[in-house]
Amino acid sequence: MELDIFEKVNIYAIPKTIQALFDPNIAKPDFVWENVNELTAEIRDQFELIVFDLDRTLVLDGSDEISPDLKYIWEEIRSGSARIACFTNKSNSRNKRFGDKYDVPVYSGLPKKPHPAKFREILSDYYLAGTPQKTLFVDDSLLTGIVGAKGVGMQTALVNYMSISKTPEMITKRLFGRPLESLTRRRLGLHFSKKDNSI
Repeated sequence: MELDIFEKVNIYAIPKTIQALFDPNIAKPDFVWENVNELTAEIRDQFELIVFDLDRTLVLDGSDEISPDLKYIWEEIRSGSARIACFTNKSNSRNKRFGDKYDVPVYSGLPKKPHPAKFREILSDYYLAGTPQKTLFVDDSLLTGIVGAKGVGMQTALVNYMSISKTPEMITKRLFGRPLESLTRRRLGLHFSKKDNSI
């Protein structure tokens, strides 16, 4: 089955990437963490909804399993008062498997992050359209997830990439997208305690 051009290339990210090169503050997250384990109860209690990216944020590329080192914090988050959702740019059967396994809605499909439509859909579905600041969006990408969430008024947390796979998609991202991501991180002065896996 041939994919639509919008599935192959995230054209929604191109204008925001260019804008971030000139104004990196549109991508400046509210929190910067090594990984989701730094999402403490004190921070969680500030939000009614926490939305996670999947790949390289909660799971290794393409997996439908929470990364082993995040399983404890995932259960802590699930037992808290904030509701949970996921939003990924990848549209595939893994999303349904993940959603069914962990009993969490997974948003995907067009338009992709950073386009505001899906972010607004999530806010609307959770009756938070009027109070987007009560939602925390957690992602490993400044130029798609963080930019998009900030654009609709959500609070944001950037996590370091869990892994970089060798798939054709990720090789393309490393050649073209990741250098821009790394440049934006440096311009914002963002640092992780461990190696920044964006490069």
